[in-house]
Amino acid sequence: MIFFGVPPSERLFIADDFRLAAVGMPRQKAVRKTDSGIWKQVIQFEQELSPAAARALLKVRFPQGDKERMSELSGKARGGSLTSQEKAQIETYEQLGCLLDILHSKARQALNKRRTAS
Repeated sequence: MIFFGVPPSERLFIADDFRLAAVGMPRQKAVRKTDSGIWKQVIQFEQELSPAAARALLKVRFPQGDKERMSELSGKARGGSLTSQEKAQIETYEQLGCLLDILHSKARQALNKRRTAS
């Protein structure tokens, strides 16, 4: 999974079967393939993405302030000092990151499909 500008050493999350857990909490299981598969099945476009639409999706990123907040939360997670509100915030960032990963993947696939078809 790509975490848009967050280096591997600062990634916040591992996943258990049903919810996300911050690093520093007891490890459960890795993300199940079926979880990401469900996301990919649900996120479908009614028609093929145009190159302009695909390029626009690739520009959707976390704003700098959110990247800084993720880094801050990562440090707190490593130190074991996250509040319940911060844990919920981490879960939200993880879910949004997954959504962005899938949208970016679909956009790249659409662009590659156009390149190979021409």
